[in-house]
Amino acid sequence: MNVVTNGAQDIALTFEPAEGDELSRPPRAPSEGILSRTLWFRAGITGCWMALAVTLTFIVALHNGYTETHARTFALTMFVVLTFFQVHSSRAENKSLFQLRLLANKPLLFTSLAAQTLHWAVQTWPVSADLLGLTPLRPWEWLLCIGIGSTVLMIVEAEKGVRRWAHRHDALLA
Repeated sequence: MNVVTNGAQDIALTFEPAEGDELSRPPRAPSEGILSRTLWFRAGITGCWMALAVTLTFIVALHNGYTETHARTFALTMFVVLTFFQVHSSRAENKSLFQLRLLANKPLLFTSLAAQTLHWAVQTWPVSADLLGLTPLRPWEWLLCIGIGSTVLMIVEAEKGVRRWAHRHDALLA
């Protein structure tokens, strides 16, 4: 599952062009480590949201009479779709995703779409579905996963917006 949801996309994310304002920002403190406090915070809020969404998907599916296999497939698909949106929200630390060109990182777009396609194929091909204990989802279930999955973008974009507003506000007060 990790290879499908993150492996290739993590490598493809390294091909993301620079945001362009790196030289106008002060450097991070050497004690901060590889991830800034901002990125740790962002990972925490998106991770909590993703865990809640996956868990609730499984529980609600079971309470609505789904078989355990169907509920598990639904929850797994929710996780795969959430990570698709999460990796795309990670393209820039400060800039809005909507300010970036969609095709600026073709390897990321290709690998993330390939991961979704692979996940769909594994759950619909009877041999792999039986082996992994999965079942095909209905189109509306996929749409629900996409709708809920896209909320990761909204969370990250809201956090970036608040952070940008706070920096502008601080600059006005200084």
